[in-house]
This record gives sequence, C-alpha cells and structure tokens, in this order.
Amino acid sequence: MHFTGTVYRNPYWETFPLLQITRGCTHNKCKFCTMYSDVTFKMQPIEEHYCCA
Repeated sequence: MHFTGTVYRNPYWETFPLLQITRGCTHNKCKFCTMYSDVTFKMQPIEEHYCCA
C-alpha cells in the first residue's frame, strides 16, 4: 500500500496494520498542533484502498 506524506503512528499500536483513508486534518486550526499544517485535507480515492491480484 502506498502512503502519501509522513505517517504518524501511535507507539502502542505499531504492529497494527494501517489504512490511509484521508490525508491531512479536517480541522487543521489547532494552535498546539502542527502535524498536518503543511498538508491540505483530502479523502483518498477508494481505488487506493484495495489491492488487486
């Protein structure tokens, strides 16, 4: 699976599989958070969620 941008993982869930369904943050206006300040929010196309054999 291809991930767009930096992937932030919770250290307690590092072995769980990831599925990127969005990119960025829907709110993106928090004064204390800069994780996605340079990324515009976007939904990933459904075609990228499934792998074809």
